[in-house]
Amino acid sequence: MSSTVQQLVTTHLSRSRIDVRLSQYPEINKQFRKAVLGVAQSPPLYCHPLGWRLGMWGVNSENVFQRFDHLLALAANLPNWNSERGFRTDRRYGSFWGLLWQLQVAEWLQLVGLSPTWNNPGPDLRVEAGGSSIWVECYAVLGAYEPVSFLEELLACVSSNLRVHFDPDADSAGLQSLEQLIEPCVARVMQELPDATARARHEPWPIPLYTSPQGGALRVDLHGDDMARYEPSCDRRPRTNRTTYYSRILRDACDAKSGKNSLSRCHPNVVMVNLAVSEKFQLANLDQRNVGDWRHEVRIPTDIDGLVWTVTGIDALFNPTKSQCIWNVPNHQIESLINGTSAA
Repeated sequence: MSSTVQQLVTTHLSRSRIDVRLSQYPEINKQFRKAVLGVAQSPPLYCHPLGWRLGMWGVNSENVFQRFDHLLALAANLPNWNSERGFRTDRRYGSFWGLLWQLQVAEWLQLVGLSPTWNNPGPDLRVEAGGSSIWVECYAVLGAYEPVSFLEELLACVSSNLRVHFDPDADSAGLQSLEQLIEPCVARVMQELPDATARARHEPWPIPLYTSPQGGALRVDLHGDDMARYEPSCDRRPRTNRTTYYSRILRDACDAKSGKNSLSRCHPNVVMVNLAVSEKFQLANLDQRNVGDWRHEVRIPTDIDGLVWTVTGIDALFNPTKSQCIWNVPNHQIESLINGTSAA
């Protein structure tokens, strides 16, 4: 018997839209066609993660695919690109954003006059600067919350009034459990939705439909159409301080990368973190001044020589600033580039 998630994916995913977009974007077609069309329908997504975007996202997302196609073409011309072929069959939903961020960092390295090389296994990229090798590791925050993003997009197909909330501070079970919550969450929401929709016409809303166990970090509410019935006391959206939230995310990124991908053996290195945490942020050209200076709030592990953070949307060029960097070693070559002096 098929799962509730599988039924929704089968109903809403447009195979014809996938075919059209593959024909429109030559580099996406070249790199992903076989994987997108040949992937087995197995949990948790029941489709390829890029296939979901190609088949679900509307016409307002064409700029995303245009940008992705352009970046793929640039990446394919860099040395050792074939070592990155694993991304084509990566079934994780957040792998799309992770790959995009790697491509944007590679683009920036080329724009500042360096010649990056793909470096698998090990840190994502390697460049020569100042007479020595520098290793660059990339981290896209959205990838860490991929089940939440998938759930948001899946439930949006069911009703525009469904709201998904995730509070990392209440996530006592850890991010690893999120993927396991998708099926029971969707099944419960679909069961409760008809009655809740009727109630929302006459009762205060939001109406809770699902709360995850072990801390209640993941929640789904139903909103109504009549704003006169909106009750703020029923609204369960996390009230998170953005500065505290982002500085904690940076510490989590350091923990996620410390001891990984041979960083302890590859020096000097730098970890580039994109704090764009949702599709809305990814599509927005956000003002870097809103990102914040957290150099005194984040301590990076000793095996990481440099940390750079940013909020960079898909349609924007990566443009790091001095106030969004921490360096564990003096005179880091990437620091010189960001400060406006040549290290090449």
